[in-house]
Amino acid sequence: MTDTTETVQRQAEYSPRIREVVNALMDYALVLAIIYNSNSLWALAGDNFSLSCFVLLAVCMAYMLCCWREARHRLHRVGSAMLVLVLATVIGQLVMAVSHGGSGYTNGTWFQYALIVPALMGCMLMRGHEYVRKVLLNRLVVVAAVFAAISVVLWAASSFLLLPPSHVERLSWVHNVPPIYSYADVYYNVQDAHVLGMTVWRNSSIFNEPPCAVAFYGMVLAIDLYIGKKVHWGADLCIIGALVTSLSTGGALYVLVLLVPLLWKAMLHVQRRGLRYALLSVAALVSIAAVVAGTRIVISKMATSYSGQTHLLDFTEGFRIWWQRPLTGFGFDSDEYIWTHYMSAYRDGMGYTSGLLFLLIHGGLVLALYMIVPFVLLVLGSHDWHMWYFAGFVMIVFITAPVQNCAFLLLVAAYGYASFIWRYSRRMSSLPLVARTPLTHEGSEGHA
Repeated sequence: MTDTTETVQRQAEYSPRIREVVNALMDYALVLAIIYNSNSLWALAGDNFSLSCFVLLAVCMAYMLCCWREARHRLHRVGSAMLVLVLATVIGQLVMAVSHGGSGYTNGTWFQYALIVPALMGCMLMRGHEYVRKVLLNRLVVVAAVFAAISVVLWAASSFLLLPPSHVERLSWVHNVPPIYSYADVYYNVQDAHVLGMTVWRNSSIFNEPPCAVAFYGMVLAIDLYIGKKVHWGADLCIIGALVTSLSTGGALYVLVLLVPLLWKAMLHVQRRGLRYALLSVAALVSIAAVVAGTRIVISKMATSYSGQTHLLDFTEGFRIWWQRPLTGFGFDSDEYIWTHYMSAYRDGMGYTSGLLFLLIHGGLVLALYMIVPFVLLVLGSHDWHMWYFAGFVMIVFITAPVQNCAFLLLVAAYGYASFIWRYSRRMSSLPLVARTPLTHEGSEGHA
């Protein structure tokens, strides 16, 4: 009898620990699947974008099954929310298919928007608001910071110590492009740049080009600074290092845009009045200098660099192209037509520099609303200026970077839907917290 009692007690003790380990494994699996589907070269080098979509969807399904035991009494509510979002997306998909003669119905973008966004929303609703902010997002930041730190080290080693790559990759779906130099598949050199008379690599981390790396790390930094329960400054320094070494104008601007408001916040909380006024004066000067420097950098880039001129022309011409068919766009199978009739007049190659313009040109307002609505709900679902600023920042990334198929943007969209549901459904927002906040990086108290 005693042995039986001791066995039951030990099982009771180990059960929460086992569940905590399983939760951690599923969190990290979900984070890695999101990175895999976020324009990473792991997927794109071998033209495996579709595979990355299926992997992420499968991990989401497994993730929700893992949460079933703790959240089974809310499963029907979560399923109902997912079903509504799926049906709303499929209706838009059918409208687009009819307007474009049935073409583009099976495009990968629809797969992401119709299935992956609802699945990511379901994962968050199953976990609950507190778990997502305290645990899941923290783990995401930590994993991203690890890749950022690796990228900075290998960027420096390959640029200044001439460290040779482990092997060479080539994009199987694009012709006439330079080779991609891989360092054990945890870092890739894709593009170089001339700085102070030297030729150095631009830090692309594990992504297909520096702008995509900048967009990814910028959104991760914004999540840690404005959404998470704690600010992990060690992780953030690694991410800032990746942004700076990308040698991208956007990377520098993202850092300024994200840090300057927090500087003001810190100054306003200083207790001593005289010191507070002095520090606010310094903050004002820093802010003015940042605005002036940022404006001059953007104007200079637009006027002198090929990249800047391409962005400018993409915006002016892109909106003109969209205005020809504002409601449903030209369809997903229209790239050749758009290139022949529009973009070839001012560009040397096919491509898009804005996620918003991509959606407007291919799907008009019908498709663009699927990414705009979550940001509106993110604002409506909170009275906290941090959330509003975060939503505004991610919208800027969406407008200025080709992130329409980046799973991290889909995660933010899913968070927008989930936040709105949490705010107006307290039953979904009070799920139990079953894992501790990770202690990989020491963090100071955040803004929660």
